[in-house]
Amino acid sequence: YMYRKYNLNKTKQVNTDILVPYMFERFDYLDFIFPPLYDLIKQGYKVTIVTTKPIYLRYLKENMDRNINVIYFNDYTNIFDYIRVKINIIKLVKDFSKIKRSLDLNLYEFIKLKEYFVRFYFEKYSFQKILNSTKPKLMYGIHYELNRGILKAFLEYKQNNKSENITIQHGVFDSEYGFTEGFGSDLYILWGKYFEEVRERADMYNIMKSPPSKTIGNPKIQQLLKNHRLKISQGKCKILFVSTPKLPNDLNYKSIELFAKMIKKYDLEQNYEIIYKNLGQTKNRLA
Repeated sequence: YMYRKYNLNKTKQVNTDILVPYMFERFDYLDFIFPPLYDLIKQGYKVTIVTTKPIYLRYLKENMDRNINVIYFNDYTNIFDYIRVKINIIKLVKDFSKIKRSLDLNLYEFIKLKEYFVRFYFEKYSFQKILNSTKPKLMYGIHYELNRGILKAFLEYKQNNKSENITIQHGVFDSEYGFTEGFGSDLYILWGKYFEEVRERADMYNIMKSPPSKTIGNPKIQQLLKNHRLKISQGKCKILFVSTPKLPNDLNYKSIELFAKMIKKYDLEQNYEIIYKNLGQTKNRLA
């Protein structure tokens, strides 16, 4: 009864070469993960995905190769983890009070603070067991912004085991917060030269330095081109100008004005189709 009720059963040993935590309820991240993994599987590497059953059923089941092993995060959580988490939360009570006073948190924010640490410890203890069961040579993922417990468990694991953590760029970032991208990684994969320069600028101003990086391109774009059999047009090329309406001090409108002046100055409309996209708005063609 205890084994059934509190999940005390021993988890199966599943040795793997590459361990991939996927805790995102998103379809758009899949092409950052699977195309590189399929190439590695063809080379003979064993790949294991760590996820939850709801995420697997909704996002992964119909979109992944059967040669990838799947294990569920909750299968590695048991009653002893609850006890350990409770002990840690009790130890942090004084620290919670100090944070609440210093940041002037309201009741809702204070509850969310405690929930964050409860989740952090559960993730850490469960993922420690996953790492010990899979013995990965490499962990590959997108980011651990919402799953710090997973990252903490891996950083502790690699102290006594030969293993590395590689993460891949999943979106646009700038020098203001670029250093948070890939935090805790041994190698951070970048899309292109531009983001190499952004990362270098970020390191000039931020205390926390970004991890070593390597530029290999954007596997999501490559996969989209492959899926839709798209090729680079041989006809009239396009210039796409993308901006955001959330920039302060009317910088969005100033950038549009400068862009329009550049088009007029160099008479770009003669040879290029000009497309303007303001994120969050429906109009996408520059007037």
